Amino acid sequence: MSNVKILANAFVITSAVKTADFNNLKKFHPEQLKLKDAETKNEVFAVSTGSKGSIGQFGVTFDGTNTEGYANTTQLFPESVNTSEARSNYIVDNIGGTLLKLNQFETVLAAKIGNLGTEIAAIKSNITEVE
Repeated sequence: MSNVKILANAFVITSAVKTADFNNLKKFHPEQLKLKDAETKNEVFAVSTGSKGSIGQFGVTFDGTNTEGYANTTQLFPESVNTSEARSNYIVDNIGGTLLKLNQFETVLAAKIGNLGTEIAAIKSNITEVE
C-alpha cells in the first residue's frame, strides 16, 4: 500500500511497487499500467515513471526512487496550505481519491509483477552465449 509523508511544505508519495518493477512492466507490458473502463474502453487511471512527477485524478507519475528501491514523487503544497491540519486536509481532499485508486491498482499489479518475473526468467533461460 502506498503511503504519504508530509515534510514541511512538501509531501512524498511512496508506492508499494519498486521503480524497477514499474520500468519492467512499462517495457514488457505497458498496457498493464493502465486501467480502462469496462464499457467504454477509455483509460480511467494510469501509473508511470518519468522525469517529472505528478498526481492527479487520472493517475500518478513517479519521478524518484527511495533508498529501498520503491517509486516515489515529491509534490509541493500551495503556499496557502501552511498548517499541519491544512496539509492533512489538502491531501485527503485533493488526492485522497487518487490514493485509493493507486492502492487498489498496486494490489492488482503485485500479481502481474510476479508473472513478469517468471516471464523474464524464461527469456533468460533460453539465452545461450556461443563462443
